[in-house]
This record gives sequence, C-alpha cells and structure tokens, in this order.
Amino acid sequence: MVDGVGPRLHRVLMEHFGSAGEVFAAAAHTLAQLSGIGTHLAQRIVRAPQEIDPAAELATCRRHGFSVLTWSDDEYPQSLREIADPPHALFVEGELT
Repeated sequence: MVDGVGPRLHRVLMEHFGSAGEVFAAAAHTLAQLSGIGTHLAQRIVRAPQEIDPAAELATCRRHGFSVLTWSDDEYPQSLREIADPPHALFVEGELT
C-alpha cells in the first residue's frame, strides 16, 4: 500500500529483507541502496507504518464483502504466480473459482 511500490519492487524488498516487518524496520538509507528504491521512496516506506493501518484496511474490505489473497495464500491462482510481475495481493469479491 506504499505509493510507488508495485509488484517488482515488492519482490526486491521481500527477497532482500524476507518479510514486511523487516522492510519496515529498515533504515531509509538501507532501503535507498536497493535497486529501484531511491531516497524519496525509501522515506515513504519508512513513514508507511505510521500512515497505513493494515487492520483497518482489511476491516474495510470485509465490511464491503471483499477478501484479500496474498502471494503466500494457498488459494492464490497458480496462473498468476507464473507471470513476470504478479500482484502481491488480490481483492476478491465473492468466490475465487
């Protein structure tokens, strides 16, 4: 949910740090050294935990009848796993078939 972090940079961050928690624990200068991140995006990533409430976002999705699937969910479509830059999260309305 950080503006500027799409599938490609998400993958770079996860491969380097291993988890979202580790990404958000990293210093801006460490993030900025990664390919494609830079100073401004590193600052947005560092500020994200204070600006984004994941639990509230998920509650909003549920309230509107959406579920969220991430790459780590078993239900994530195999066909999307095979494309070059798959989305990390899918917002699903109804049943995913």
